[in-house]
Amino acid sequence: MKLIDKFIITSTVDTKGNIVNVSSAFCKISGYSKKELLGNPHWKTLYPDENINSLKNLEELTKNGKTWEGEIKNLKKDGTTYWVKSTIAPILDDNKNLIGYSTLSSDITDKNIIKQNNLELKTIKETLDNAVKIAKLGTWEWNLSKDLLKFSKIAYEIFGLDQSSSIAFDTLRNFVVKEDRKRYKRIINRALKKKIPFSFEYRIYRGFEIRKLWVIGNPIIENKKVIRVSGVIQDITELKQVEEELKEAQKIARIGHYNYNLKENIFTNSYIIDEIFGFDEKREKNFKYWLYSVYEGDRKRVKKYLNEVYRAKEKFDTEYRVVDEKTKGIKWVHMLGELSFDRDGNITTFFGTIQDITKRKELESNLLQAHNVFENTHDGILVTDEKGNILNVNNSFEKITGYKLQEVIGLNPSILKSGVHDDNFYKDLWREVRINGYWSGEIHNKKKNGKIYQELLTVNAIYDENGNVGNYIGLFSDITKQKKQDKLILQQSRTAAIGEMLENIAHQWRQPLSIISTSATGLKFLLEMDPEEKVPKNRVLNVLEDINNYTQYLSNTIEDFRSFFKGDMTKIERFNIKNTLEKIANLTKDSFMHNFITLVDETSDEDIFIENNENILTQALINIYNNAKDALVEYVKEKDKYFFISVEIKEDTLYLHFKDNAGGISKNIMNQIFDPYFTTKHESIGTGLGLYMTYQIITKQIKGTIEVHNVNFEYKNKTYKGAEFIIGLPFES
Repeated sequence: MKLIDKFIITSTVDTKGNIVNVSSAFCKISGYSKKELLGNPHWKTLYPDENINSLKNLEELTKNGKTWEGEIKNLKKDGTTYWVKSTIAPILDDNKNLIGYSTLSSDITDKNIIKQNNLELKTIKETLDNAVKIAKLGTWEWNLSKDLLKFSKIAYEIFGLDQSSSIAFDTLRNFVVKEDRKRYKRIINRALKKKIPFSFEYRIYRGFEIRKLWVIGNPIIENKKVIRVSGVIQDITELKQVEEELKEAQKIARIGHYNYNLKENIFTNSYIIDEIFGFDEKREKNFKYWLYSVYEGDRKRVKKYLNEVYRAKEKFDTEYRVVDEKTKGIKWVHMLGELSFDRDGNITTFFGTIQDITKRKELESNLLQAHNVFENTHDGILVTDEKGNILNVNNSFEKITGYKLQEVIGLNPSILKSGVHDDNFYKDLWREVRINGYWSGEIHNKKKNGKIYQELLTVNAIYDENGNVGNYIGLFSDITKQKKQDKLILQQSRTAAIGEMLENIAHQWRQPLSIISTSATGLKFLLEMDPEEKVPKNRVLNVLEDINNYTQYLSNTIEDFRSFFKGDMTKIERFNIKNTLEKIANLTKDSFMHNFITLVDETSDEDIFIENNENILTQALINIYNNAKDALVEYVKEKDKYFFISVEIKEDTLYLHFKDNAGGISKNIMNQIFDPYFTTKHESIGTGLGLYMTYQIITKQIKGTIEVHNVNFEYKNKTYKGAEFIIGLPFES
């Protein structure tokens, strides 16, 4: 029994699977003492994967009352594994009730290790064979004395040859592409002469295609003479294609790879990194050289980060700026890397990729700026999808309209409709957006609290790469206060204009009234001195005719001024611009004549009709005339004071040119002359509203353009300098 206990591996368990007895041989092979095993579950010594199988085996024994034989993988106390071949039998009492199980085992670890090694060797061989096949790697041997080549199956396939054929080395040369033959021959002859290994790339013809090969050869020497050359050959056509595609992809993505050998302190990289950093590709690089290329403001941070990575032995992922060694420009890069270690856990190299992300950073910066503008601009902004459903609004939208973002997401901007505009207004708006891609104008909208306000709105369509509308963006500002201010300024301007017109009336009426008074007084005196009524009737009629003519003239003048002040400021009608200019000339001619200003009309006799509001245009132009008069009076002391008018048509625009010879406008104030309340006159003379209102009328109400610049010109063989105002009016021929 002692021998059985010492050499035979046995164990007994109860019906619950707890160990009740083990032999000394069992303790020896498992590394556990009897004390550690008894009373514990028997699967304590089983390899984890075997636990389930063990339970199944016990269940089968219980059902069938039969013995079980098989191989079991066990776990020693020290964590190593061993294999046993076991026979498990049920233990029954006198009544044939199951009371436990007995196990008899033999150690088959060595046998299984050999079996496992053979299996692994077979797997390795199959893996290598597959790898050789996948890599298209063939072997070859050249017998120089017989000038015959021996190929492996893969080598035959590479050249497209029949495996049963014998191949002479000279025959193989015929496969080489003509341009590569000279180099091919030179490399092999040199290797044979110097008895050294060789490796190189070359191309061959295989059928109608050209393949790229990589060959390695090693001379076998006997008695100081090369008798054979053996080696491997690989078809690298697809590999080269992938390399080229990868190279192109790296070029497009601006991403390159690197490797740093800590022991040798050598930093190597792909050509893309040379381009990113501006490195000289021929120069040997080390860590210090690479670190010096990092932008000075980031260098300390990058160095600290890498030191932390080294200590933690982790992968790294960081962004930083570099200075291009050639251009000295600053670029952003994204660096990824991993560490490799020796057997002792020491870092030997770190390797990875570096990508130029300068454009991405610029885009991020632009997006951040756009976001800041979006959130902080005083103008309201709303963004919709292609169907007009609101996607986003900014803070100013919320402040102006009273609606929060959460309240309007998914809704249509029509929630802001005021009811002031009819359906045709909105149809015209969206038709213009569809045709031109945008609409800009003034509109009345309604706030959340029901209050109607005026806004200056621009709607833009945003197109995708296929030319389809992806979004609409609305940009608007609340101009309610501005409109009230403009109305006040307009009233002030018209009041000032009334003063100017009254002065013109005084000038225009002075001479006719004097003539009427003189004629009436003379006629009265003549009739009083003629008691016998001998005064010729024709003489009386002539005087009365003169009085009537001047009275009609005064009546017409009153009608002109009445039209100016009482006319409809919104009515659009068709009128002759030439007649308008004549009316303005009549309204201002006495003022010009009184100040010795000559109006030079350079327009043609051709009638030019436009559709607009003649009355507000007249008001805008009178301000130009009066501004020229004031400048000529102040700055031109001689009699040659001129004001020129000309008209030209270019495509869909009618241009009115007004220029004087008052010396021009100072460059310092050129950009201010259309500002409200800006004037160079004494406060008792000018209000500074005339040109401002002209600008507002032309650009906002008439939808035209106005600009001013200084000009030099000749008139009657003399050179003059002055200011020229150019007004562009919408025109349809």
